[in-house]
Amino acid sequence: MQHFNKRIKQVLVMGVITISVGLYGCSSSNDTAQADQNDTDGSSTTGIGRTEDSAIGAVFAFGNANRTLYTFDNDDDNVSNCTGGCLEVWPPVIAASATTEGQFGTIELSDGRFQFTFKSRPVYYFQGDAAAGEINGEGSGGVWFVTRPDPISTGTTALGTVFVGAGNINDGSGDPAVRNNVDGLTLYTFRNDSLNTSVCNGQCAVVWPPLYADAGALPADDFTLITRADNTVQWAQNGQPLYFFQGDSAAGDTNGNGVNGVWEVAVPVSR
Repeated sequence: MQHFNKRIKQVLVMGVITISVGLYGCSSSNDTAQADQNDTDGSSTTGIGRTEDSAIGAVFAFGNANRTLYTFDNDDDNVSNCTGGCLEVWPPVIAASATTEGQFGTIELSDGRFQFTFKSRPVYYFQGDAAAGEINGEGSGGVWFVTRPDPISTGTTALGTVFVGAGNINDGSGDPAVRNNVDGLTLYTFRNDSLNTSVCNGQCAVVWPPLYADAGALPADDFTLITRADNTVQWAQNGQPLYFFQGDSAAGDTNGNGVNGVWEVAVPVSR
Protein backbone atom coordinates (compact mmCIF):
# COMPACT_ATOMS: atom_id res chain seq x y z
CA MET A 1 0.00 0.00 0.00
CA GLN A 2 2.84 2.36 0.78
CA HIS A 3 4.25 2.35 -2.76
CA PHE A 4 0.90 2.84 -4.46
CA ASN A 5 -0.19 5.61 -2.10
CA LYS A 6 2.91 7.63 -2.89
CA ARG A 7 1.40 8.17 -6.32
CA ILE A 8 -1.80 9.78 -4.99
CA LYS A 9 -2.43 13.35 -6.09
CA GLN A 10 -5.18 15.21 -4.28
CA VAL A 11 -6.86 18.17 -5.90
CA LEU A 12 -9.03 20.47 -3.82
CA VAL A 13 -11.99 22.10 -5.49
CA MET A 14 -12.32 25.62 -4.12
CA GLY A 15 -14.77 28.23 -5.16
CA VAL A 16 -16.34 26.18 -7.95
CA ILE A 17 -19.51 27.93 -9.01
CA THR A 18 -22.50 25.67 -9.66
CA ILE A 19 -24.81 27.14 -12.26
CA SER A 20 -28.33 25.82 -12.61
CA VAL A 21 -29.68 24.81 -15.98
CA GLY A 22 -32.75 26.95 -15.44
CA LEU A 23 -30.61 30.09 -15.41
CA TYR A 24 -29.63 29.48 -19.01
CA GLY A 25 -32.73 27.77 -20.37
CA CYS A 26 -34.08 30.96 -21.93
CA SER A 27 -30.78 32.57 -22.90
CA SER A 28 -30.94 34.20 -26.31
CA SER A 29 -28.47 37.08 -26.20
CA ASN A 30 -26.66 37.90 -29.44
CA ASP A 31 -23.31 37.86 -27.63
CA THR A 32 -23.89 34.32 -26.35
CA ALA A 33 -25.14 33.09 -29.69
CA GLN A 34 -22.10 34.55 -31.46
CA ALA A 35 -19.73 33.02 -28.92
CA ASP A 36 -21.27 29.61 -29.48
CA GLN A 37 -21.05 30.00 -33.23
CA ASN A 38 -17.38 30.87 -32.97
CA ASP A 39 -16.78 27.86 -30.75
CA THR A 40 -18.70 25.36 -32.88
CA ASP A 41 -17.87 26.41 -36.41
CA GLY A 42 -15.42 23.56 -36.93
CA SER A 43 -12.64 25.93 -37.93
CA SER A 44 -10.72 25.89 -34.65
CA THR A 45 -7.04 25.05 -34.85
CA THR A 46 -7.37 23.01 -31.65
CA GLY A 47 -8.41 19.62 -33.02
CA ILE A 48 -11.02 17.38 -31.50
CA GLY A 49 -9.44 15.11 -28.90
CA ARG A 50 -7.44 17.87 -27.22
CA THR A 51 -7.38 17.62 -23.42
CA GLU A 52 -7.37 20.28 -20.73
CA ASP A 53 -6.68 19.94 -17.01
CA SER A 54 -9.65 20.48 -14.72
CA ALA A 55 -10.41 20.18 -11.02
CA ILE A 56 -11.54 16.58 -11.65
CA GLY A 57 -8.80 15.45 -14.01
CA ALA A 58 -8.14 15.68 -17.73
CA VAL A 59 -11.19 16.43 -19.93
CA PHE A 60 -11.65 16.72 -23.66
CA ALA A 61 -12.05 20.24 -25.05
CA PHE A 62 -12.58 21.91 -28.42
CA GLY A 63 -13.14 25.26 -30.08
CA ASN A 64 -11.37 28.58 -29.95
CA ALA A 65 -11.90 28.78 -26.19
CA ASN A 66 -11.02 25.10 -25.53
CA ARG A 67 -14.30 24.60 -23.72
CA THR A 68 -15.09 21.27 -22.05
CA LEU A 69 -17.08 18.67 -23.99
CA TYR A 70 -20.05 16.82 -22.47
CA THR A 71 -22.32 13.87 -23.24
CA PHE A 72 -26.00 13.47 -22.33
CA ASP A 73 -27.14 10.19 -20.73
CA ASN A 74 -30.57 10.57 -22.34
CA ASP A 75 -29.09 10.42 -25.84
CA ASP A 76 -28.81 7.17 -27.78
CA ASP A 77 -25.86 6.07 -29.87
CA ASN A 78 -25.59 8.45 -32.84
CA VAL A 79 -28.89 10.11 -31.91
CA SER A 80 -29.28 13.44 -30.11
CA ASN A 81 -32.34 13.79 -27.88
CA CYS A 82 -31.42 17.33 -26.79
CA THR A 83 -33.88 19.61 -28.57
CA GLY A 84 -35.54 23.00 -28.17
CA GLY A 85 -34.56 24.76 -24.95
CA CYS A 86 -32.04 22.02 -24.17
CA LEU A 87 -29.93 23.24 -27.08
CA GLU A 88 -29.94 26.77 -25.66
CA VAL A 89 -28.16 25.45 -22.59
CA TRP A 90 -26.15 22.69 -24.24
CA PRO A 91 -25.08 23.80 -27.76
CA PRO A 92 -23.93 20.96 -30.03
CA VAL A 93 -20.25 20.82 -30.92
CA ILE A 94 -20.24 21.27 -34.70
CA ALA A 95 -17.68 19.83 -37.12
CA ALA A 96 -16.83 21.40 -40.46
CA SER A 97 -17.67 18.11 -42.18
CA ALA A 98 -18.23 14.43 -41.52
CA THR A 99 -15.10 13.01 -39.90
CA THR A 100 -13.68 10.26 -37.72
CA GLU A 101 -10.77 11.01 -35.40
CA GLY A 102 -9.99 8.28 -32.90
CA GLN A 103 -13.00 7.83 -30.60
CA PHE A 104 -14.65 10.91 -32.10
CA GLY A 105 -16.99 10.79 -35.06
CA THR A 106 -19.92 12.81 -36.37
CA ILE A 107 -23.64 12.56 -36.98
CA GLU A 108 -25.61 14.62 -39.48
CA LEU A 109 -28.25 16.90 -37.98
CA SER A 110 -31.59 17.74 -39.57
CA ASP A 111 -30.24 21.12 -40.75
CA GLY A 112 -27.35 19.47 -42.61
CA ARG A 113 -24.66 20.35 -40.07
CA PHE A 114 -22.45 17.70 -38.49
CA GLN A 115 -22.25 17.24 -34.72
CA PHE A 116 -19.26 15.57 -33.12
CA THR A 117 -19.79 12.33 -31.23
CA PHE A 118 -17.63 10.61 -28.60
CA LYS A 119 -17.90 6.82 -28.50
CA SER A 120 -21.02 7.30 -30.65
CA ARG A 121 -22.64 9.72 -28.15
CA PRO A 122 -23.36 13.29 -29.37
CA VAL A 123 -21.11 15.94 -27.82
CA TYR A 124 -22.10 19.36 -26.42
CA TYR A 125 -20.75 22.47 -24.71
CA PHE A 126 -22.32 23.94 -21.57
CA GLN A 127 -23.41 27.58 -21.58
CA GLY A 128 -22.13 27.94 -18.02
CA ASP A 129 -18.53 27.28 -19.11
CA ALA A 130 -16.51 30.14 -20.58
CA ALA A 131 -12.87 29.07 -20.44
CA ALA A 132 -10.59 26.06 -20.68
CA GLY A 133 -10.83 23.66 -17.74
CA GLU A 134 -14.24 24.83 -16.53
CA ILE A 135 -16.58 21.94 -15.69
CA ASN A 136 -19.66 23.71 -14.36
CA GLY A 137 -21.96 21.34 -16.24
CA GLU A 138 -20.52 18.16 -14.69
CA GLY A 139 -23.26 15.99 -13.19
CA SER A 140 -26.04 18.44 -14.08
CA GLY A 141 -29.38 16.75 -13.55
CA GLY A 142 -27.52 13.49 -13.05
CA VAL A 143 -27.38 13.11 -16.85
CA TRP A 144 -24.65 15.45 -18.15
CA PHE A 145 -21.01 14.43 -17.82
CA VAL A 146 -17.63 15.58 -19.08
CA THR A 147 -15.84 13.51 -21.69
CA ARG A 148 -12.47 12.09 -20.68
CA PRO A 149 -9.61 10.03 -22.09
CA ASP A 150 -9.85 6.37 -21.14
CA PRO A 151 -7.59 5.55 -18.16
CA ILE A 152 -6.09 2.53 -19.93
CA SER A 153 -3.10 2.18 -22.23
CA THR A 154 -0.48 -0.47 -23.05
CA GLY A 155 3.05 -0.77 -21.73
CA THR A 156 6.08 -2.97 -22.20
CA THR A 157 7.23 -5.17 -19.32
CA ALA A 158 9.49 -8.17 -18.80
CA LEU A 159 6.35 -10.24 -19.44
CA GLY A 160 5.66 -8.50 -22.75
CA THR A 161 2.93 -6.01 -23.63
CA VAL A 162 0.34 -5.52 -20.87
CA PHE A 163 -2.47 -3.12 -20.11
CA VAL A 164 -1.50 -0.27 -17.80
CA GLY A 165 -3.15 2.71 -16.19
CA ALA A 166 -3.12 6.09 -17.94
CA GLY A 167 -3.25 9.46 -16.17
CA ASN A 168 -5.10 10.10 -12.91
CA ILE A 169 -8.18 8.17 -11.78
CA ASN A 170 -10.66 8.78 -8.97
CA ASP A 171 -10.00 6.81 -5.79
CA GLY A 172 -13.49 5.43 -5.35
CA SER A 173 -14.24 7.74 -2.41
CA GLY A 174 -17.00 9.61 -4.23
CA ASP A 175 -14.97 12.84 -4.49
CA PRO A 176 -13.98 13.16 -8.17
CA ALA A 177 -11.34 15.75 -7.30
CA VAL A 178 -9.24 13.21 -5.37
CA ARG A 179 -7.19 11.46 -8.03
CA ASN A 180 -4.62 8.64 -8.00
CA ASN A 181 -1.72 8.89 -10.42
CA VAL A 182 -1.67 5.45 -12.05
CA ASP A 183 0.26 6.34 -15.20
CA GLY A 184 2.10 3.25 -16.45
CA LEU A 185 1.12 0.96 -13.55
CA THR A 186 0.32 -2.60 -14.59
CA LEU A 187 -3.29 -3.81 -14.59
CA TYR A 188 -4.34 -7.28 -13.39
CA THR A 189 -7.30 -9.65 -13.49
CA PHE A 190 -8.46 -11.98 -10.68
CA ARG A 191 -9.35 -15.57 -11.50
CA ASN A 192 -11.86 -15.74 -8.62
CA ASP A 193 -13.98 -13.03 -10.24
CA SER A 194 -16.83 -14.02 -12.53
CA LEU A 195 -17.95 -12.21 -15.64
CA ASN A 196 -19.02 -8.64 -14.79
CA THR A 197 -18.66 -9.32 -11.05
CA SER A 198 -15.82 -8.46 -8.66
CA VAL A 199 -15.41 -10.50 -5.49
CA CYS A 200 -12.33 -8.50 -4.44
CA ASN A 201 -13.72 -6.33 -1.65
CA GLY A 202 -12.61 -5.11 1.76
CA GLN A 203 -8.91 -5.77 2.45
CA CYS A 204 -8.55 -7.41 -0.97
CA ALA A 205 -9.42 -4.09 -2.63
CA VAL A 206 -6.79 -2.34 -0.50
CA VAL A 207 -4.04 -4.65 -1.74
CA TRP A 208 -5.52 -4.76 -5.24
CA PRO A 209 -7.07 -1.30 -5.88
CA PRO A 210 -9.79 -1.41 -8.54
CA LEU A 211 -9.48 0.68 -11.69
CA TYR A 212 -12.37 2.96 -10.78
CA ALA A 213 -14.42 4.66 -13.48
CA ASP A 214 -15.65 8.25 -13.32
CA ALA A 215 -19.33 9.19 -13.45
CA GLY A 216 -20.53 9.21 -17.04
CA ALA A 217 -17.79 6.88 -18.29
CA LEU A 218 -18.66 5.15 -21.55
CA PRO A 219 -17.53 1.63 -22.50
CA ALA A 220 -15.73 1.08 -25.78
CA ASP A 221 -14.24 -1.85 -27.67
CA ASP A 222 -12.82 -4.41 -25.21
CA PHE A 223 -13.30 -2.20 -22.17
CA THR A 224 -16.55 -2.45 -20.26
CA LEU A 225 -17.93 -1.17 -16.95
CA ILE A 226 -19.18 -3.11 -13.94
CA THR A 227 -20.86 -2.01 -10.73
CA ARG A 228 -19.12 -3.18 -7.55
CA ALA A 229 -20.79 -4.30 -4.32
CA ASP A 230 -20.32 -0.79 -2.86
CA ASN A 231 -21.97 0.75 -5.97
CA THR A 232 -18.73 2.22 -7.29
CA VAL A 233 -18.06 1.57 -10.98
CA GLN A 234 -14.98 -0.30 -12.17
CA TRP A 235 -13.39 -0.75 -15.58
CA ALA A 236 -13.20 -4.28 -16.94
CA GLN A 237 -11.66 -6.04 -19.92
CA ASN A 238 -14.42 -7.92 -21.69
CA GLY A 239 -16.25 -8.22 -18.37
CA GLN A 240 -13.17 -9.16 -16.31
CA PRO A 241 -12.63 -6.48 -13.61
CA LEU A 242 -9.26 -4.67 -13.71
CA TYR A 243 -7.03 -3.92 -10.71
CA PHE A 244 -3.64 -2.51 -9.73
CA PHE A 245 -1.27 -4.11 -7.20
CA GLN A 246 0.00 -2.27 -4.13
CA GLY A 247 3.36 -3.99 -4.55
CA ASP A 248 4.01 -2.20 -7.86
CA SER A 249 5.59 1.24 -7.60
CA ALA A 250 6.85 2.04 -11.10
CA ALA A 251 5.93 1.58 -14.72
CA GLY A 252 6.92 -1.88 -15.91
CA ASP A 253 6.56 -3.55 -12.50
CA THR A 254 4.63 -6.84 -12.61
CA ASN A 255 5.11 -7.98 -9.02
CA GLY A 256 1.48 -9.06 -8.75
CA ASN A 257 1.63 -11.59 -11.55
CA GLY A 258 1.01 -15.11 -10.26
CA VAL A 259 0.25 -14.09 -6.66
CA ASN A 260 -1.54 -17.02 -4.98
CA GLY A 261 -1.97 -18.51 -8.43
CA VAL A 262 -5.03 -16.33 -9.08
CA TRP A 263 -3.72 -12.92 -10.20
CA GLU A 264 -2.51 -12.31 -13.76
CA VAL A 265 -1.39 -9.30 -15.76
CA ALA A 266 -4.06 -8.05 -18.15
CA VAL A 267 -2.94 -8.45 -21.75
CA PRO A 268 -4.38 -7.45 -25.13
CA VAL A 269 -6.44 -10.20 -26.76
CA SER A 270 -5.11 -11.43 -30.09
CA ARG A 271 -7.62 -11.25 -32.91
